[in-house]
Amino acid sequence: MIYNIDSILQKGLVWPPEAEKPRLTLYKQNENLFDGNHTAVYTGLMRLFHANAAEHMKIIMILNWHRRLSTLWPDLLIGELPEVKVSETNQKAIDQLLIDSSTWQETYKALLDMSRFGAGPIKAYKSDDGDVHAQAVAPSRWFPITDASGQVTEQLLAWTTSVFVDHILQTYLHCEIHRKGEVETRKYAIKDNKIASEAYEIEVDDTGIDDFLLTPFCNLTTTTNQFGIDDYTPLDPIIKRLETRLTRIGRILDSHSEPAFSVPVDSVSKDPETGELHYDSNLRVFPVEEGQSPPQYITWDGQLTASFQEIEFLMDQLYALSETCPQAFGQSISGTAESGTSLRLRMMAPLKRVERLRLNIDPALKKLIWLLATLKGIAITPQEISINWRDGLPDDAQEQAQRQGILVNSGAMSPQDAMRERGYSEERISNAMQEINETQGRSMT
Repeated sequence: MIYNIDSILQKGLVWPPEAEKPRLTLYKQNENLFDGNHTAVYTGLMRLFHANAAEHMKIIMILNWHRRLSTLWPDLLIGELPEVKVSETNQKAIDQLLIDSSTWQETYKALLDMSRFGAGPIKAYKSDDGDVHAQAVAPSRWFPITDASGQVTEQLLAWTTSVFVDHILQTYLHCEIHRKGEVETRKYAIKDNKIASEAYEIEVDDTGIDDFLLTPFCNLTTTTNQFGIDDYTPLDPIIKRLETRLTRIGRILDSHSEPAFSVPVDSVSKDPETGELHYDSNLRVFPVEEGQSPPQYITWDGQLTASFQEIEFLMDQLYALSETCPQAFGQSISGTAESGTSLRLRMMAPLKRVERLRLNIDPALKKLIWLLATLKGIAITPQEISINWRDGLPDDAQEQAQRQGILVNSGAMSPQDAMRERGYSEERISNAMQEINETQGRSMT
């Protein structure tokens, strides 16, 4: 935790700060896991092979559950785009703003980072041409500054770049200090991983908004970790064990995939000079005398039952600890299509997880939309914004029609509301109701 920005941005201090290195190390590890570079993190996987083994034989089973898990939550949260509602006078402007500012694309990136690293900051800003943008920021560049009570007082975005100046490689530290109402930019020289100059190229821009232009989307938070806990750390031992076990099984099966051949000794000739034994592979007839064994393949029956039982147990633990299920990843146990109700019952754990995530995401997304609208000059307040979240699951048209039919026939739902629920436009609803009324009128005559 950083309590004073001057305690980390001074000439002679190490960059990045020592206190932040464990967090940044975890980020790098999780990035490797997401990218499928598991041997960089699970270094023991390479020790499963003999050092002298040919490289093409060193086949490691990589199970990239990390990426699949990280894409699951954004898919369930915004894969089916939420409906953002504001006042009728501003609705069209907000709908267009969300498209022009790439809000949903950048939100998806932030939600990926939220799973991978625990937090995914998004910055709202206005470019020189006057356009308003949302931009997901790598959490490794994000350094929140808090007071003694844990309240955020400033947010630092910092990153390094290196360029050749007069054939000498120079490294610079670029800083954006976000405060309520303003954004300050600075630049420092870096040498030998230390800040080597005083701040220069200092500029302060007034945002005109009494709030940060930086909004973090946070994963599960606690009283001791208010910036989010990543999804990977509790699952690493299970996935590492799965990859180790499957790699070992693969080695065993590979070594016994080509069975040896047992032949009578008479079919083997001996070189009188070298003493080497030779077998004529074209030989198809083997005279077998009484008492001799006929030719046969030497097969191997590996006892791998315990290994597969362990894999099944580990998969159960993976689903339990990640709060998922096979159906969340498109796997059907029965092999047949499930009804919408059945699918939702099986998806209870991940859907509950999504509901919990929304506790943090809903206010953050509303704030982001408000920031973008304010920068664009659209006069709204965060309280005006409502978000109709969807579950991201496929709709069961038959079940939906049956439910709506019962509600409409009982008078609990109007036909217009039933059509709105199906996503019909108001014009289409009006035309459909006109046709219904005309049909009913003809049937009455």
